[in-house]
Amino acid sequence: TIAKGNSLLGLHLWNEHIPALTHNGPTIAWAHQIDRAFNLSMRDLARYLAATPGLDDVIAIRADLRLGDAGYNAKLARITARYGFEAPRREHDSAGRLHRFGENILIFMLLLASNPAAIRLPALPREHNIAYLSRAALDRRYAADIIPRAQKGRDRPC
Repeated sequence: TIAKGNSLLGLHLWNEHIPALTHNGPTIAWAHQIDRAFNLSMRDLARYLAATPGLDDVIAIRADLRLGDAGYNAKLARITARYGFEAPRREHDSAGRLHRFGENILIFMLLLASNPAAIRLPALPREHNIAYLSRAALDRRYAADIIPRAQKGRDRPC
């Protein structure tokens, strides 16, 4: 359970690193490439968190998913659950209607610049959903090859 004041780490998809879709849409090869890259990034994140004592208090990873309209949520829940995230849920957005509209335009323009083949109608109305991956789940899934912090100093050669 996440309480007010807990430390969270925000996850951001870097558009330039997502393979571009062709005009035919996503393929199995494209999905496999995304899957490999995401798993590698999550293992790197787990290693980084384990090696950075200043981040020991991070209890969860927070992903802000503004990838589509309300109809996209069921697909998004299946995809994010595959990587250990809890099902995305719509959170109250304190930003005003005009602010949300501006954010949607910005996201649309970034998509247009980086991967125009991925634009689907309706492109602008995007739901603001948040998914969480607990630190424990991150470590279980992606940090199996990391030496536990308590053993690190003892196993190093002199």
